Amino acid sequence: MISGASSYMPIFRISNTDAVDMMIGKYDLDKSGDLDVDEAQNVPILSRKNFESADSFGDGKLTEKEFTTYLDQMKMEIGQGNATNPMALLLGGSAINEDVFSQIVSEVSNNESKQNFIDYMLHLTKEYESAMKAPASEQEGSSVDIAA
Repeated sequence: MISGASSYMPIFRISNTDAVDMMIGKYDLDKSGDLDVDEAQNVPILSRKNFESADSFGDGKLTEKEFTTYLDQMKMEIGQGNATNPMALLLGGSAINEDVFSQIVSEVSNNESKQNFIDYMLHLTKEYESAMKAPASEQEGSSVDIAA
């Protein structure tokens, strides 16, 4: 579980470039080399909101560069550990009004999103390492299943 009280930088044994290559390889259905908004919805770590913020060119496509930058930003955000613990708002004496409740819901959702990111990246790392260990004859014609 992610805590706002400590900095935690997960160590993934897969580069962002390799992770992006694997995800685009699996989810780029039209083989255009990038992900459009519909293709991106199948990627477990990309919500529509995340897609929109990652699409820095605003063209409705997520290029390898944009996707890699998104992974960098997610890792940095997780490593900074700057999330507010939702219970701190309650126990800190904040009156429960609509704004505080919305902030609690937002922080819980944000923490879940970060945990999903970590879990999926660890899964992707295992898939990548398995593919790298497989003999060359097994790798030909086979694809790595990266679905969580």
